[in-house]
Amino acid sequence: MAPKERDLMFIGGGVANAWNQPREVELFYKGYGETDLNRENLAYYRHERIVEDMAIYGQELLLTTTAGEDRAIMYTHFMDMFEPNGVVDIAFKTDEAL
Repeated sequence: MAPKERDLMFIGGGVANAWNQPREVELFYKGYGETDLNRENLAYYRHERIVEDMAIYGQELLLTTTAGEDRAIMYTHFMDMFEPNGVVDIAFKTDEAL
């Protein structure tokens, strides 16, 4: 069984530009309950997810020609990863909190 940080990386992690607002995170943990998080594990899983997403986007954008109109959407989602408060920014902030 994976550590809870594997699932909880999404909360506050900004994946798909969701769960990246402090109020959303606060409400989630209010319902989830008190828990101790291993910040190092949390940072690891957030970075791992980013690398996985980059590989998928890279494959779809650079190695295929069948995406059509979806290519522009995929490219936008890829670039959004690097925006302020995007997944990359949040993952590095998780590292800084260690």
